[in-house]
Amino acid sequence: MRGENTKQSSMLMLMSPETRVPATHPLRAIKKLADAALSKLSPAVSGIDATYAK
Repeated sequence: MRGENTKQSSMLMLMSPETRVPATHPLRAIKKLADAALSKLSPAVSGIDATYAK
């Protein structure tokens, strides 16, 4: 191999998005709305998933 052998630092970051997004950020409110909507849709979606799992 030619030249210097420089090792690239790791790009993997083991941090939760919860630690990166400030408590007052608008994404937190959007996530609550999305979670509520998805929980209402869950029964309908689980029936569809069971159909395609066969």
